[in-house]
Amino acid sequence: MRDIALFYKYRISLEETAWSKAKASNPKKQYAIDTTKAGQIINTYISTLSEHASELSAIKDTLQTIVLTADNYNLESKLQEGAGGRPTAESLRDLNRRLQSARNRILTLSTETKQAAANFTTLSTPYQKVIANNASLKARSERASTAAQELDKGIEAAKSSVSAENTRTLLDGLVNVINSSQQYYLSLPIQLTKDQSHLKISLIPRDDKLLLQPYSTKLLFPLNTDQFWGVSTGFYGSWLRNDAYSTRTLLDSPQDTTAEYQIVQERPGRAEFGVSAMLRYGRQLTSSVAIHGGFGPALSISDKVRPRLMVGGGLAFGNRHKFLLDGGLIGGYVDRKSQVFTTDRVLAKPDKITVSRLDVQGYFGLHYLFLQY
Repeated sequence: MRDIALFYKYRISLEETAWSKAKASNPKKQYAIDTTKAGQIINTYISTLSEHASELSAIKDTLQTIVLTADNYNLESKLQEGAGGRPTAESLRDLNRRLQSARNRILTLSTETKQAAANFTTLSTPYQKVIANNASLKARSERASTAAQELDKGIEAAKSSVSAENTRTLLDGLVNVINSSQQYYLSLPIQLTKDQSHLKISLIPRDDKLLLQPYSTKLLFPLNTDQFWGVSTGFYGSWLRNDAYSTRTLLDSPQDTTAEYQIVQERPGRAEFGVSAMLRYGRQLTSSVAIHGGFGPALSISDKVRPRLMVGGGLAFGNRHKFLLDGGLIGGYVDRKSQVFTTDRVLAKPDKITVSRLDVQGYFGLHYLFLQY
């Protein structure tokens, strides 16, 4: 476009000598030559303005496409169906590159339009009287001036649409869409150690004038793990039991002053019940079923409260609130008949018939475990 104006300027300068000679010899011919030159200058300027207007229209179409793409991304982010049309970091960078390219085209067009206007002013100034006295040239010149003013307004409006503030507003909205979409994270240390870590996210308003409340949350990575540790509490039943004996006085006759005592075995319960607290380790089989094992202390519930030690395993049901069914071995001291008493009849009433001995039996239990994650 600039080359066309320079071409005509160069052509006019080459013909200046021939035309100046004709002016002096023939006034009518001089007027015709000036009219032709003025028409060429105006036509060249109008052609240049038309090309610039076409370029501006193409730039506006590009900007409209960018805005529609951004609107489509925002619309897709509000829908619950899939994420095929949602923006990504790469698509956001592509939009930014397209905006920068459109801005550069607008700046270049603005410079060329101003240069074309300056060239037209320079070339048409010597022919202002001819243009003013020729109705056709005057109308075309006024039409060119009006077109130039409208083109300048359109260029300034296009500049405003890709200003730094408007560009930031458009892209910030898409950044929020991307950050609000579902994301997947993979941490190499967690992958190797199968450990869990907490990530604290805090949202703090950038300006107090926004009157927004701060917000924070804590996320656990990974959210689901196939292992768990914890301390459970519950009840158990076991086959540990205490032997119980009593004595009965034996007299051969009412006049007999020498009494004998008989040791009689009682029939206590064949099972023992108690409470326990066990350290547990388990692994998930499904989302709500797991296997586990553990050990820990227990206390029997009887007339004699005695400590116990348990070790066992079983099945666990639930997620964070787990109910455990388990079985295993339980050990502790129980009452057994002393070996001193080899017969059931003694001459003196014994003070103590049983002694404590260590025994190991099986147990079954029902426990509860709460996981704090």
